[in-house]
Amino acid sequence: VFAVIRPHAEPKTRWRRFWEMLHKFVGYSCSLLGFANIITGLKLEFMTSYLKEFGDKLEKAFYVEVALCSVLFVYFQAKSLFAPAEEDGEHEIMDRSDSRYREIVQVPHHHKQRDII
Repeated sequence: VFAVIRPHAEPKTRWRRFWEMLHKFVGYSCSLLGFANIITGLKLEFMTSYLKEFGDKLEKAFYVEVALCSVLFVYFQAKSLFAPAEEDGEHEIMDRSDSRYREIVQVPHHHKQRDII
C-alpha cells in the first residue's frame, strides 16, 4: 500500500517527509507488535504446560535475539544521527552506458558490456 502512495524522492516535499516518517513509524510499530505477539504466544498454556522445557529455551533465545536487535538498532540509529549530512545530488543514479561508469568501477576496456553485468 505504501508503494502506491509514496511520493517521488526528489524534490523533497512536505508530503515526502511526512511519508518517510509515517513509513518508519509503521515499520517500528509492526516490529514491536510482532515482538508482543511472540511473547504472548510463549505464555500460552500449551507452551507452559506440555512444552515447558522447550518453551523456556525458546523464550530465552527470543530475549537474546531481542537484545541483539535492540543493540543493532541503537547502533545504526546513532550512526545515522551523527553521520555527515549528504548534499543534494551526491548520490546520482548512473546508467551503465554513461562514460563515467567505466571510470568509477574501473572496468578494463577490453571487457565487453555484457561482462560487466
